Amino acid sequence: MNELVKRVRTIGEAYGETKEFERKGLLKEHLEKLIKNQEEKLGMKHFGVPIFVVTMDIFDKMYEDGRIYIQYLDEKIVYHELGHFYFDRLCKNLGLDFRKGRRKYITKWWEARNHLISEGVATYFEREMSGDEDEFNDSEYPETIEAFLRNNLNFLLKLYYEGGYHLVKPILDISVEKGCKKIALDLPKREEMVKLPEYRKRILRILGESD
Repeated sequence: MNELVKRVRTIGEAYGETKEFERKGLLKEHLEKLIKNQEEKLGMKHFGVPIFVVTMDIFDKMYEDGRIYIQYLDEKIVYHELGHFYFDRLCKNLGLDFRKGRRKYITKWWEARNHLISEGVATYFEREMSGDEDEFNDSEYPETIEAFLRNNLNFLLKLYYEGGYHLVKPILDISVEKGCKKIALDLPKREEMVKLPEYRKRILRILGESD
């Protein structure tokens, strides 16, 4: 109980400090610097600047339709959500209807696929900045569609974030802009969801042929 109270107080203090940072006009400048750092590191260009909202009222999504919601300033979180911003804007620019739905209510294979891709891209945008390593293995991907639809939180978190990152990393390592565009235009088909390493090889082969 004491640890819980301490954690709540710590988040509250961090929120207050971030709001003060915002009030002084320093938050926007700092966030724009993070965006520039990410662009330089990843060799890509964001589609403008998202709207950052500092709030304690975050219940499900931290990114939605050009807005990034944060409770406090955490660079890893910001870099991750910038990945969602980039991929969302890319899909919109390509005229694609890329819908994720709510993670806890996933019932269709394409919802699982879209979460895997979206979180994989966002985790790439985060980890290439933080230097965290890829610790997922191809053997851990589900071999049936039904396994993708398990509502086990630990399973889903590891699959979408770790597994998604492991899937897209070799593709985005070639080129973030070309890789994201190819993935968005050529998402895994239903039959490829149970053979994700083969999907990755197919996309890598196409990108190699286009160079």
